[in-house]
Amino acid sequence: MVAFARKLWNRFNYFLRALTRDFNYVTDQFFGLDWLVVLAGVRFGSEHVKLRRCWNVYRWLIYLPLIVVFWNLVVNLVNRAKLDLVLSCLLGVVGGIVAALRALLVLWYYEPLQEVRRYYLQEELGNCVELHVEFLHIKNKIRPMLNATFVIVFYSTALTLASGAIYLSQLKFMTIFSLVILCYCVGVALECFCITRMVNTMSESNASIAQKIYNLEWPKNLEYDETYNAEYHSVRKTMTTVMVMAQQPLRLNCFGLFEFTQDKFYELLNMAYSLYTFLKNFV
Repeated sequence: MVAFARKLWNRFNYFLRALTRDFNYVTDQFFGLDWLVVLAGVRFGSEHVKLRRCWNVYRWLIYLPLIVVFWNLVVNLVNRAKLDLVLSCLLGVVGGIVAALRALLVLWYYEPLQEVRRYYLQEELGNCVELHVEFLHIKNKIRPMLNATFVIVFYSTALTLASGAIYLSQLKFMTIFSLVILCYCVGVALECFCITRMVNTMSESNASIAQKIYNLEWPKNLEYDETYNAEYHSVRKTMTTVMVMAQQPLRLNCFGLFEFTQDKFYELLNMAYSLYTFLKNFV
């Protein structure tokens, strides 16, 4: 038995060495967003043949549970099962579809997101102005993706919370699956709260830039001198540009439907509760 285990371990080590023998540190090393798209099974930029082969197997395996849950949903609908069973399957299907849609959005806007990752901060005013303009330009590139993500998150979170509450309220005792459902619902709600909080912070920070520059004493201290004519006009132009651009809204408004702020999160909770009370009548 020990010899068999040792032989199996040696074969495993040999496989790992063969798998990483041609490791390319340029294309096979990932950070942040790259890891997310690899784990989601939507993009893998490696040129390593064996790694790509393993990843292709992995990307198909991760979607098998979604197919199984969808099949259970269809079976329960055909057999006219109880609503709590249907909603539990619907919860899994919605979660899988939302994850797939968000992964596709990330893949579609992958290059603009890479620009966001390369964005950095500096302290000099001139560089800050340039970076602020660059930030707004990058934000405009990924704004459609953000708005689409916000719409998906808003409505899927409301449906998830209502469905999860219906399922959990019908249980007579807790199970491992019910704990998973509870943790999933809490995680979805927490994610939505963090996103709305982030949008609030970004909007407030963007609006405060113009106010802070306006409150500076630069109009009084900036005196015109013929010797520094170019510098004088450059500083005035810089200050004016920052104030004008900072007064523009970020337009993270879900394609004009609503502003995805923290107040909208509380409305989402009310919507989820209303949906819960409506569905509860059919249980």
